[in-house]
Parts: sequence; C-alpha cells; structure tokens
Amino acid sequence: MKIEVYELAEKIKVMRLDGQLNAHSALQLKEEIAALVDDGVIQIIANLTQVDFVDSSGLAALVSGMRKTREEGGNFKLVGVQPMVMQVFELTALDRVFEFHPDEEAAAASF
Repeated sequence: MKIEVYELAEKIKVMRLDGQLNAHSALQLKEEIAALVDDGVIQIIANLTQVDFVDSSGLAALVSGMRKTREEGGNFKLVGVQPMVMQVFELTALDRVFEFHPDEEAAAASF
C-alpha cells in the first residue's frame, strides 16, 4: 500500500491511501498514524478513494487511528469510501462509529 501524507489546512493532515488495506498493510498504516499523533497531529482525514479492499486487520488499523486521535482531543474522518468497502463498514456496524464525508474539503470543514 502506498500512503501519501500532506497538510490540507492548518493542523489537518490527509492520509491518501492507495491499494488494499489488509493484514499486510495495516501495520504500515498504524505506524504512520502513530507517528503523526506523536508529532502532535490529531486532526486526520483518511482518503480511501483508491482503496478497493479492506479486511478486519485494515478495519482495526482505522479504529486504532480514530482512538489515538480522540484520546488526544482530535478526530479521524474518512472520505471517498468506495461502495464495496462501505459494505464492510456496514456489515461490521463501523458505519455508525466513523464519520464519513464525500471529499477532503467537507471533512476539513467539519472539524
């Protein structure tokens, strides 16, 4: 998985994920999120536009990111979730836990 991190607005970082979010890439994502939070970034948007598959390990990495940011008083939002991936969120009831937005700008405006 490729992860691109950039600043969208002051104190808001976007993680643009590209590839499958599975057991192999989940650790990479968790480490990237932990590094951002350790650097004081607590407003994170995960752009999943280019993610076509998520398994339980990938979901766990996203939940971990949400938990880490919230523990620090921030938030973790998702954008661009594809229909097949959204089904996984719905089946696991995580669609009630995460905040979803159509694009990065809408997510940033909601912080």
